[in-house]
Amino acid sequence: MIAEVIVENATEVRTAQNAGANRLLLARHIMQGGVSPDLKTIAEVLEASRVPVYALVRPDLKDYAYGLDRKPRIYKILDAYRRAGIQNISFGAIEGSMINWLLLEEAITYGFNITFNAAFDFTQELSVNYLLLSMYPRVERVTTRGQAVNIPDGQAEVKKLVSLNKPHLRVMVEASGFTYENLPAFLQETGVKEIQFGRTVRDEHGKLNPITLAQYVSIMNGKPIQKEKRGLHSGFDISSDVSRYRR
Repeated sequence: MIAEVIVENATEVRTAQNAGANRLLLARHIMQGGVSPDLKTIAEVLEASRVPVYALVRPDLKDYAYGLDRKPRIYKILDAYRRAGIQNISFGAIEGSMINWLLLEEAITYGFNITFNAAFDFTQELSVNYLLLSMYPRVERVTTRGQAVNIPDGQAEVKKLVSLNKPHLRVMVEASGFTYENLPAFLQETGVKEIQFGRTVRDEHGKLNPITLAQYVSIMNGKPIQKEKRGLHSGFDISSDVSRYRR
């Protein structure tokens, strides 16, 4: 089981790793939706990390439709990350209700390993797009809520994606809507092996809560936690279409 945690700096890297994270996504302004981190922070995070790190490629808090006015900023980020030796990115782009295949292919030419991010859920026909994405070896996983506001409501769609069974294109779900009670049944029913934690493991001030994270990781690994020792759920579990980079 893979627990990916969104972090903002090297201090959070250490906190997340100690709580059981085995992959990290680095971003800025997580509570507002998430944008690309700067090169200095990336260097500090890579030095502190013992697990794989992905850097978010997202220039602003707007949508994932990168028109002519925003596309140059995407290229600027990709160029800077490549020159800095970054290997893994989280990226997604749409055009209308379709994946922007041209922009995705241009990102692939930079040589990154790619997680296709939350943009995936803003497209039509998730299953079709999943199969098409599986044709790109550099695209390692898709991130989804099954087009639902909270992931338990997207369970049927997630199960369908997992059943397509393309081992080189994994399905990772966002944690929004999970509780200690509903997570085990969701994992058993869908077969999901990767979960991304963002706001769900942060308090109302945006601080990463290692107790809550560690307890979710324990549940993912089949180790129920004692009720009296449970951490507090975040007050930011409910998402919106405007500010839904990650939970």
